Amino acid sequence: MVSVSSIQDRNPNWVERNFTAKRAVYILTFVLTLQYLDRGIVAGAGKSIKGCVVDKSMCGKIRHQTACHGQVLNDTCSSCAVCGHTCEDGTVATQTGFGINNSKLGVLQSSFMVGYVSGAFAFAHIVHSVSEFRIIALGMSLWVIAVTLSGLSGFWCKPSNSEDGSLCSSYYLMVFARALSGCGEAALNTLSLPFLNKILDEESKGFYVGVYYTAIPVGTALGFIWAGLITDIAGGWEWAFLLEGPIMVPFVILMMFVPVDIAERYVSKRKERAQQISNNTQSQATPIQNVSNTEYESLNDDLSSDIVEGESPPRVKVLTLWNNVLTCLTSPAFILAALGYAVYTGVVSGMSFYGPLFIQGYRPCDARWDFSQDVTDIIFGLIVATAGFGGTILGGYVVDRQMVSSRDESDTHLADDTIDPQVLMKRCKTVTKVLVLELILGEVFAIVMLGLKDPKAFFFAFTLCVSAFFMVTAGINLIIIWSVPVENQPMAMALSVIAIHAFGDVPSPILIGYISDTQTPLFTIAVATLSMLGAILFWGGLYMLPSKRMYSLVSPTPPYERLLAENDNVE
Repeated sequence: MVSVSSIQDRNPNWVERNFTAKRAVYILTFVLTLQYLDRGIVAGAGKSIKGCVVDKSMCGKIRHQTACHGQVLNDTCSSCAVCGHTCEDGTVATQTGFGINNSKLGVLQSSFMVGYVSGAFAFAHIVHSVSEFRIIALGMSLWVIAVTLSGLSGFWCKPSNSEDGSLCSSYYLMVFARALSGCGEAALNTLSLPFLNKILDEESKGFYVGVYYTAIPVGTALGFIWAGLITDIAGGWEWAFLLEGPIMVPFVILMMFVPVDIAERYVSKRKERAQQISNNTQSQATPIQNVSNTEYESLNDDLSSDIVEGESPPRVKVLTLWNNVLTCLTSPAFILAALGYAVYTGVVSGMSFYGPLFIQGYRPCDARWDFSQDVTDIIFGLIVATAGFGGTILGGYVVDRQMVSSRDESDTHLADDTIDPQVLMKRCKTVTKVLVLELILGEVFAIVMLGLKDPKAFFFAFTLCVSAFFMVTAGINLIIIWSVPVENQPMAMALSVIAIHAFGDVPSPILIGYISDTQTPLFTIAVATLSMLGAILFWGGLYMLPSKRMYSLVSPTPPYERLLAENDNVE
């Protein structure tokens, strides 16, 4: 940690003077968008990355058995091309990728879990002794290396043994690269939300957390578009990976210059000013909630001007890894929130991954659904980007309004470590009720969507469905960190994202890929969207959980109190 005296003895750098809370949100949002854009590349260029296979037995059973008006469609090029096969449009299938089917493509998309698990645990634990922005910079550096290897793996494949349609050996380099990208992503996904939770004003926290999480739909959708455009312009999907790495490099450098204790200083300043305002209002016999918000809104705007002059907060006690994990896993609120989020993420991620392929083969006998890969990528990408962006922002706004309507004098303008745990549980229940209603609304739109044959009506219902599903993003992530003590929030984020990967978007592409290899796209979409009922059940259970049960486990546990006593004795 950098001492206060050392900072006061020198002039603050440009980053220290300009790194306000809102700018931090925008910067982290862009970085997260770029990471999700990278995920979308595999889905957007999935057909090219798959390439052609050596034998049609690898294609599954559905594509060459689809019947239209009594006529069997033998063309497999739309979903699983066989090398040397003459497609329906007269072209001959040639190798453009690794020679894999949908299942192996799903493994490719999910392989980052290996790196993510190890990275998430390590980053969430060492953040108590190392600045979160130094850790984020390290993770982003690993990510740059990963995307570079992803692109090179494609170039190293083509000149070798892929001409006969066999699986290219550099496919395994691609698997390793995707795993390395998971390790890099773990740093940002684990540490960013606890940091934002500390520095953002209570009145607008939901909105700006929503802004941050717009990176998920927008980045994923842009990945589809980016993959299609770069593949067409540069002549290969490899360039889609290689060109995104240099964009991240300036932000890696920026993270290295962020003050190492900036979050603690925001918290210290916020508490000090909140106490001053409270004392002033009490002396004037005016209730806190009737004070003008302008005094609070000025915190983020002028904090950067005097943040280097404040005193360093007290040293945070270092938890053992076991106690850190145990505190999270013994919170029923956290368990139910994380499991519901895993189901939700599995559905959204699986459909985002295979969405363009499904649309291309959704109704093969209807000429209105004859979309090329490029057109499909653009349509799907625009819908996910616009609907996801709007839904996420709207969901964050709804969270803020619910918090304002349910707030009392004991719950205002303070950091989470000064708010009574029962108040946090009241927040959780209020937001959970909203999340359940939003998912039910999305399921209604999904059911309507499955019964529509006209593309325009289908896409309109799909837009409404995506908007409703993405409205839950800000709320569920805030519930996850509110369900544990402040010192355990980075570990809660790590465990929750591990859960949504392990039980959500890692098995989801593989399972949906298996279903799509053996069933029709309509059946696959129906199974995937109706699986969202699992998230509704978990979050419904969270809402029904007795408040006393939630309260008792959110408070610091006896093992943690004993750990602090032991540390004090050692000192």
